[in-house]
Amino acid sequence: MNLPIVTDCNDCGACCRHMGYPTFLYGSATQPDEEHWVRLPRELKESLLAYIDQYEPLPDGQLDGACVWLDTKSGRCKHHEFRPQVCRDFRIGSRGCLQWRRAYLVSSRA
Repeated sequence: MNLPIVTDCNDCGACCRHMGYPTFLYGSATQPDEEHWVRLPRELKESLLAYIDQYEPLPDGQLDGACVWLDTKSGRCKHHEFRPQVCRDFRIGSRGCLQWRRAYLVSSRA
C-alpha cells in the first residue's frame, strides 16, 4: 500500500497512538533522558508522574492507547517543546513512521 509523502505531523500522530504516555527513558531504564526531563516544567512532571502512578498496562501485550500528550484533533504533541529524546529521534517519513501510518490507516478502515 502506497502512502502519501508527508513533510509534517499535522493530522497524523500515528507514532503516538500506541504509547500511553511520553517516555523519558531512552534506550533502557538505565539511560534516562535527563536533559529533557530536567527542563520539563514542574506542573508537567507532576501530572505525568501522577498519570504513570495510576497507569495500568493492557493485558496480553496489547498496545497502549494514545499518548496522554497527543492532541488527537491535530495529531500533534500538546507539549512538543518538552518531548523526550525518543520522540525527537523519530523522523517523519522514516521506516517506523511509514509502518505506524500504514497500521493505523488499515485499522481505521476496518
